[in-house]
Amino acid sequence: MFNNIFESSEVRDLLREIVNNPRYYDKEVEEILKNDFFVHSRVLFLYYDALYKFQLIINDNEYLDEYIHGIEMLLKKVDDIQNIKYGISKLLGRLVSNKLNLSIEENRYEILKYVYDSYIKNGYYIRGVSKIDFININTNGLVNNIIDDDMNSLNNIFSNYDFNLIDEEDNKIIFNTDFSISCTKSINTPRVLYDLVVNNKYVNNKDAYYLKDRDKCLSNLDIVLNELRVDNKSSVKKIFNDIWDKYNSKDNNIYLLFIKRNKLVDIDDYKDNDSFSFDDALFNIFSTYDDYIEVDSNTSIDYFIELPSYNKYLKSINTQENKDEKKYTIDNEYGKASVFMILGSILIILGVLLTILFI
Repeated sequence: MFNNIFESSEVRDLLREIVNNPRYYDKEVEEILKNDFFVHSRVLFLYYDALYKFQLIINDNEYLDEYIHGIEMLLKKVDDIQNIKYGISKLLGRLVSNKLNLSIEENRYEILKYVYDSYIKNGYYIRGVSKIDFININTNGLVNNIIDDDMNSLNNIFSNYDFNLIDEEDNKIIFNTDFSISCTKSINTPRVLYDLVVNNKYVNNKDAYYLKDRDKCLSNLDIVLNELRVDNKSSVKKIFNDIWDKYNSKDNNIYLLFIKRNKLVDIDDYKDNDSFSFDDALFNIFSTYDDYIEVDSNTSIDYFIELPSYNKYLKSINTQENKDEKKYTIDNEYGKASVFMILGSILIILGVLLTILFI
């Protein structure tokens, strides 16, 4: 899976632009989804999803540069996320046509069936987890997300204020087929912290946990504590910091588990709908077959995938600004020194002239 795709300089270069350049990441999204993703993550996860589709459907690096260039053009020219997704779908359709050497006009069904079989029949259910859970499952097999004593302590405290951080969903092993949602769930682990400092009605700063900004998260925590009038605030913060230190490392990569769809459910053969255009029928394959499934702990994982985090490709803008500022300060100091040297020289010359005049 992914076949060292991140070794491609084109893939990495576009990833850097998506993370750092507003022209690439500042896009419109449906109103209902605006609080689901931090602004950068909408395009970052869309990009990872596009690479995932490429690997499942094309899986030939001969077409990779053309694909990445096409995605870059879409990100530069299109401002709406849904239209970008549609454009990526069309791009994949053209690449499949080229790979199979089949014309879209004459071989519509064969191309659509190929995409369906590659992406749906031989696709995957996915689950986003924390690094700790990722390592644990890789070693011990599929289990629920870890709920440790500190998390239970937090939940017990906040349950007294009708603010539950752990519910029955935490006892289920849920996979889904939406790549972006799985990436989001991985970033937002453990959910106890995410729900406490971001995913609630009391705070407005929704990017704090995605950015793994401890100060912003603690500021949000203060708001929640004050709104609920929680006692022993210092104890809550200590537990929060203990959990934070366990789960939130500098890398904060995305950790995903993959299980074959056809291993878990029976999948029907592709049926074409002639009332759709080719592009609409293709987009329909990518947008209407998403679902969730609960699995048991005996299910084997087919792939364990770690993807680069937002922070890995974030440019050190502040560092560069500091360097520029330092350079400016040094130059400025030399400038001041030059002025004093010139003034001193003038005074010396005046002194010599006066001495000559009065001899």
